[in-house]
Amino acid sequence: PGLDRPLKSSRDYHRAVGLVVRLIVNGRGELTGALLSCDDEGVVLEGEDGQQTIPFDDIAKANLHFEI
Repeated sequence: PGLDRPLKSSRDYHRAVGLVVRLIVNGRGELTGALLSCDDEGVVLEGEDGQQTIPFDDIAKANLHFEI
């Protein structure tokens, strides 16, 4: 799917650890940052607001993010 590929499965998230991702989170809007880790419950994202743990149930959409 390319540089901004969607992250859908647990396998996609595990492959993206260490990369920058863009998440659309229910109730919080858009978050962009480095994906630090992933487990069965959710992800840990390092963004402008520091580290945040985000449950998979709250993630509406996720993509790899790149800047030109």
